[in-house]
Amino acid sequence: MNIVSKSTKQKIVVTLIIVAFLMPVILYACNFGVGIWRTQEEWAKMGSALGGIYAPILSLLTLIVIVRQLNLQWQMNKFQHDQWYIDKCMSQGHKALVNLKCILSAEIKGQDGVTCQELFEKIHERGKKHEIDVFLQCNLQLQSATTFFFSNLEGLRSSNEPIYKTSYMDLVTEGSSVLGYVQMQMLEEQIMFKVNGRPLSHYPKASK
Repeated sequence: MNIVSKSTKQKIVVTLIIVAFLMPVILYACNFGVGIWRTQEEWAKMGSALGGIYAPILSLLTLIVIVRQLNLQWQMNKFQHDQWYIDKCMSQGHKALVNLKCILSAEIKGQDGVTCQELFEKIHERGKKHEIDVFLQCNLQLQSATTFFFSNLEGLRSSNEPIYKTSYMDLVTEGSSVLGYVQMQMLEEQIMFKVNGRPLSHYPKASK
């Protein structure tokens, strides 16, 4: 399948415009001849004939230019909105990760120096739903920060455009780098599954 290049398309458009402007003159010359008219009436007739032809052509070209400008403006606005949305998701996702790291590394009072992350891992390994529910109820900040991070991932995954996909993978990778892939799996499984009632699959488990 042949793909016409952008420059070739532009040349074709310019050629068609030139032909459209020259054709009325050529047709007029073929029918009435070429020369310097002697009377004002002859000049008026020629001007009237050509004006009647050029007026709709110019109107059509003006309409095409306006539509083209509106399309370019829409594309520019969409690009600016997409860039703003992606920057916002990336910034908020980064802040959420920093917050999560602080929460998970904090020591729990009365637990002999055990951190929130260590306790979370032990409860996760035991797999008792009641213990997990109690732990999460006592750690609302962890739930909030986790939900905030994954909501930004969901936002970036909502579009199939390359710029969204690239940013989505960057934020997924950042999550793995900051907290570790296994830790992100735990947060997604224990918190986001509970919130959404379905797996999100941002950090899928390796198939056995």
